[in-house]
Amino acid sequence: MPHPFRFLLTGIVLAVVAGCAASRAPQVLPATNAGINAFSLTGRVAVKLEQRGYSAKLTWRHAAGGDRMRLLSPVGSVIAELEADASGATLTTGDKKVYQSGNVQALTREVLGWDLPL
Repeated sequence: MPHPFRFLLTGIVLAVVAGCAASRAPQVLPATNAGINAFSLTGRVAVKLEQRGYSAKLTWRHAAGGDRMRLLSPVGSVIAELEADASGATLTTGDKKVYQSGNVQALTREVLGWDLPL
């Protein structure tokens, strides 16, 4: 390919890539949570206990009937799965131990060592 055409092709590719990146509209979040009955969230959580730090991937699904949350290690293995509704909460660890409580924060404090503000 001749030299000028290489520059032209590079310029066109860069323009297309820049146009694609700029065409995505930012997501607008509501000012309040009033009227939100269900949502799903994926993110990361970091916790520091005493001198140690921990991080995990977090997936959370909330619906009118309750919540379901999953914590995954940085390599993708399940640390804990949490289900909560009006009757209480159940936490299942990665090694399949099951814990139950009427209070989510008390349950996560007991099993994980920190409060999960659900």
